[in-house]
Amino acid sequence: MSCPSCGAACAEALPACPACGVDFLKWASRSGAAAPAARTPAASRPGLPTVVATSLVLGAMALSYRSKPPPAPSPTAAPARTPAPRRARSRAALPPPVPVTARDAESRLAPMLVRARTEAQVYGAAPLAASDLVAFYAQGAYDLSEYRLADLAKEAGLPPPPVLDVARGEGFGPYKALVGGQWRYGGLPTDGGRVAECWQRGVREGGWVRLHWQPRFRRWSRYEENEALRLFKGYVDRTLSGHQEDADRAAALPRLIDPRLSAEAKKRALRESYRTAAMREGALAALE
Repeated sequence: MSCPSCGAACAEALPACPACGVDFLKWASRSGAAAPAARTPAASRPGLPTVVATSLVLGAMALSYRSKPPPAPSPTAAPARTPAPRRARSRAALPPPVPVTARDAESRLAPMLVRARTEAQVYGAAPLAASDLVAFYAQGAYDLSEYRLADLAKEAGLPPPPVLDVARGEGFGPYKALVGGQWRYGGLPTDGGRVAECWQRGVREGGWVRLHWQPRFRRWSRYEENEALRLFKGYVDRTLSGHQEDADRAAALPRLIDPRLSAEAKKRALRESYRTAAMREGALAALE
């Protein structure tokens, strides 16, 4: 600040001017001007250690609150009813094909793995194991599903399965089976040998659709077993043929002969070259 009398520069906290000795309070009272207010020191801001310590304390309090166990219910209180888990909707209305076991896959993939190990040594790739091809094997087996069969039957020009209207007063259920001369409504029977007839309530058809028991696959289907085998074998011969196997090997060859790739990268390329071959083995195993 500057002195109002002589104009000399003065410190803000001084009561009088060091140059002329005038008292600032008396000068302000005679001149009618407000005395210059002494500035109070600014409030000190919290430093970084304080902020970090506060954050740690708040975090510890939140963690202790979350980890605190819920209070035990009183013996007189009624037990809380837990909601039942929602059942996921299955895409397939009928069971999948016979499950593929790892032991069966290893036995059928053994000749293929012998050839793959020889190629791994030639190209400098890491050797393949049965676990590297079992996913392709299972994909080929599970691809022969009821949905695939329906598409194949439509492509072959087969007529759709017959549909019967739902009778008035008939029992309710997704399936009805004639067992021992009596109709039973509810789930799908697991043993088709004791069932004379089995029908499925079709959602799109709006009526009962006849099902046929397939002993080879041990499942119910809208198509008879001989018809399903004929359609599936034609599908395997068309989509999983030797030409497709040659295409897989041709696509993987540039990576197998590339000297810049690692052994693991070449192993992935070698695995891709056996995709169709492993899928074909799985499909043929499901058809046996």
